[in-house]
Amino acid sequence: MRRVKVKNELDNLTLLELFWTEPIIDTKSGYSCYEITDESNVVLKFGVDIIQQSVQLDVRVADNPLITLSYEDIEYIDIIDEAQGKFAFSFSPQDSNLDTNVQIQLRPKIKISGATLTN
Repeated sequence: MRRVKVKNELDNLTLLELFWTEPIIDTKSGYSCYEITDESNVVLKFGVDIIQQSVQLDVRVADNPLITLSYEDIEYIDIIDEAQGKFAFSFSPQDSNLDTNVQIQLRPKIKISGATLTN
């Protein structure tokens, strides 16, 4: 498993190999966005902000918005399976005993799962 650090600098080559597409990058704000469409016409926009250490997910089916999620205090993105585009990230809010893990698969169909557990 490879790990991509989210703070200060993003390994765009590793993420290019994961997403199979070039990101839209705003270097001044530290934001990169990858957009991918699967065989069912589900569209995922995956945004990473290296200054705020945040991740944004925007999911649409065709042109219909489905869900938008934002997560903060993300330190790493863990690449689980490059061929399937499977990766995960975790975070634990300060002053909390909660641990949240989100896992995303890009191929052949986009799948997103998550869980929050007490530690």
